[in-house]
Amino acid sequence: MSSASEFGKDFGLISEAVVAGRRAGVGRTEWVKLAHEKELWDKILPVIQGHGEVIVKSRLTDPVTTKFLASEQTVRLRDRDNVHFHGLAGDIFTGDYELPTGTWNLTHCELKVPLGDFTVMNELGGEVLAISDSVPLLDVTISWLIGLANAPAGENLLRTDNKANVAYISHSEILGKKGREDLTLNVNVVRKDDIWRVLCFPPKKADEWLAGTRVFRVTAA
Repeated sequence: MSSASEFGKDFGLISEAVVAGRRAGVGRTEWVKLAHEKELWDKILPVIQGHGEVIVKSRLTDPVTTKFLASEQTVRLRDRDNVHFHGLAGDIFTGDYELPTGTWNLTHCELKVPLGDFTVMNELGGEVLAISDSVPLLDVTISWLIGLANAPAGENLLRTDNKANVAYISHSEILGKKGREDLTLNVNVVRKDDIWRVLCFPPKKADEWLAGTRVFRVTAA
């Protein structure tokens, strides 16, 4: 009996493959294609057997980097009149801390297709690259972006057409929690009220951000 025939009986290994695929962002749509499209297996099998290579096409647009200056005059998010907090954002951004100053590199790209949080993070390199362990830096970055968008003239880097603006933050011991927990931050404008909604919540496995969603990260200049 062939190894292929025997494999079909190894449900434990198949289950492990499903779990590994889920971590890589593989969902029902992808499994349906694998189950019914032999041509797809014809492309994948040589790679698995070591006779070919995978050329990955990014599902994010090319990154664009902008420098910005965080000064002592930067307004905190909690002190902006047109900012409303939702979810964990209210607890996170109302704490006592000083905003950082200096020049920073703000990089953004957009989703070419709808993607979930974990898939976006994989596309970014498998890690949370946006802002690590620094709520004050995230605060000053978003506040600067909103200030830019509110200005009568100048480049607006935030999407204001009902598409989300997302950043990922990795933190520990925020809100008294131990260990590491990744949060996504969605900054979006409600046009009719001219209100910026700042939402913060854990990454979602099922939901997907729409194509055109803008993803931000900030690093030292």
